[in-house]
Amino acid sequence: MSGKVVYCPVKYYEVICCHVLYGYLLYCDVTCCARSILEYMFRKELIEMKKNDKKENLVEKREIIDNSTLVEMNEKYPKVSVNGVTYDLGLTYITIQTDYLGSANIRKLIKTYGAEIIAVIYFFRTEMCQPFGWYCRIDKDNLENLIEKCAFTLKMEENKVEECYQALIDQKAFFVVNDENGTYLADTQQLYNFEILNNSRIRDRERKAKSRAKAAEKAVKGKESYVKSNSTYKEAPKAKISTTIEEAPDRPTLDIMNNNDSLFDLVSESNDTFNW
Repeated sequence: MSGKVVYCPVKYYEVICCHVLYGYLLYCDVTCCARSILEYMFRKELIEMKKNDKKENLVEKREIIDNSTLVEMNEKYPKVSVNGVTYDLGLTYITIQTDYLGSANIRKLIKTYGAEIIAVIYFFRTEMCQPFGWYCRIDKDNLENLIEKCAFTLKMEENKVEECYQALIDQKAFFVVNDENGTYLADTQQLYNFEILNNSRIRDRERKAKSRAKAAEKAVKGKESYVKSNSTYKEAPKAKISTTIEEAPDRPTLDIMNNNDSLFDLVSESNDTFNW
């Protein structure tokens, strides 16, 4: 005896589709095969959807920052929503890459200004976190105040902080951008963190909006079904109330004495009869 076993093309689902013996079809589990194929197709489509979603939400780290980047971020992540809700765009953390200190640019800065320049970098990056997320103001007196605060925090001379600050800008570790509202100091790593966080915030708001819409739709459908069920209810017929007025009888219904005897006499007679 010879035969052929055909398996469903689904991983981990080795379901025997049919068994052919002597060229004749003896058994075919069509239902099981169809269900397995549908599961395989659905799983494949779901994986593709997740890949496309990741591609759409993929954030790439920028090499440089200019004024167009500032305009793009303001349009992409507005501070106030259409409904007038103010969003918190600030960050509460900073990050460091494992190969950051090994880059040629940073090694050159450390060699020239010492390891203190790393502390200056992270001081300014912490200032960028709030309230804007990826930049801080350096116009008017803001820059002077930041340098003074950095020198006090790191226990450095203000002149040394100013030298480090200018070197970071010259070596493109930091970038200066401006718009009609002022001048700002920005960093590529802070911008990368900012975009990742706010992309996740946008997706969370979209999911919550969809869940609220589904809940509202479900409530409306429930109300409509309730109204329809009540509309089919029939009230019991009300009892009819007669409005006819009966006429007074021709004769009195009780025998009333019509004589001149006194009521007191009647009472006395009754007392004599029954001997109270």
